[in-house]
Amino acid sequence: MRKNTLYNLFAAAALIMLASCSNDERTVSISGTVNEGKGEKIALMHLSGNNPVLVDTLTLGDNGVFKFKPTVEKGGPDLFCLVLGSQTIPVVIDTLQTPVVITANKEHFSTTYQVQDSLNNVLREAVGYGNDLRRKILNITNLRRDNKMGQLVYNDSLETLVSNYKANMLEKYIYKDPSSPVSYYVLFETVSGLQIFDPMDRKDNRAYGAVANLWVHTYPNSPRTAFLEQRAKEGIAARMQAKRDQERTDSLIQHAVKEEATFVDLNLIGTKDELVALSSVNGKGSITLLDFTAYYITEVSVPHNELLMKIYDKYKAKGVKIYQVCMDPDINFWKVSADNLPWTVVRDTELLFDENGMVQYSAAAALYNVTNIPTTFIMGRDGAALNRVEDDSKLEAAVTKVM
Repeated sequence: MRKNTLYNLFAAAALIMLASCSNDERTVSISGTVNEGKGEKIALMHLSGNNPVLVDTLTLGDNGVFKFKPTVEKGGPDLFCLVLGSQTIPVVIDTLQTPVVITANKEHFSTTYQVQDSLNNVLREAVGYGNDLRRKILNITNLRRDNKMGQLVYNDSLETLVSNYKANMLEKYIYKDPSSPVSYYVLFETVSGLQIFDPMDRKDNRAYGAVANLWVHTYPNSPRTAFLEQRAKEGIAARMQAKRDQERTDSLIQHAVKEEATFVDLNLIGTKDELVALSSVNGKGSITLLDFTAYYITEVSVPHNELLMKIYDKYKAKGVKIYQVCMDPDINFWKVSADNLPWTVVRDTELLFDENGMVQYSAAAALYNVTNIPTTFIMGRDGAALNRVEDDSKLEAAVTKVM
């Protein structure tokens, strides 16, 4: 009897050890049904930092049922995303690893889905506000594109839409429960290519700080806590640097000889993360090409840059300069593409994109009433625009004429 008792004790201890080991590997069930989804591929992405990572994919069977069993982050809640075609459903995993069950329809996968647990229902509500903002932005963007809305009205309308959305998110989620993973998701949600809450903005940075402070106390070991703190600190540092840059610029202006400007100046981020003004190139006694393009639209940008290179090589000895404004969503792709170009390259960060990922609005382009890319302005030696060229087949001849 003693031998059996000891054996049972050892066996129980071994089971406890196995159970504790298995808890080191946190997994959760994300399952559901996609009605009318037979044969469609559904994917699960892990939303970690700024880089979503593919976890798994499967093909839906006759009944549209799916089930994923991903490993989740330790130390706090985790976020995933279901992807069906171009539609997505974000999923939050609580610290108890509560199974998530979703019911959706193929056609309206991202907008009319149902979910069982309360936390994901809160997230679904928040996502609904984001979807509504996307629709409204697309509506006014279409009106602007069709010349049924003026640029100033469009700018005001866009600002109002975003401002109202942010106020709603702050009241309903972020400041109401900063420790919630839903608040975390809202902070990093991108709408029409625009990250609504910018840690570089003073007011938005307060929201990052509020969520980060609660996560430090609630989930001190979560990798998302460290990421939140990093973004909040980067925002503060960037604002302080911007303030110093502005003070330095103001000082230079006060001590400079005032001249009447003949062009609208731009001050955008260069490839080394520095601010580069159009006035640092234009109006210096040289002919300057003020060029608007987007590298990610390769079928346009590649032949366009080849043409610019030809013109630049031909006339650089005579003082031709290029200030190229890029409207690219991916900063890393943009930097790599611009790395070896011999002219000044900057990127507009105030951008909006449609549901197909195409640029719809650029603050810099709006100042010059640019509606098509590429568009190139040939600026005279005094900085004033002499010619506007939207057809690359006419660009070299136009530059040659001015030279």
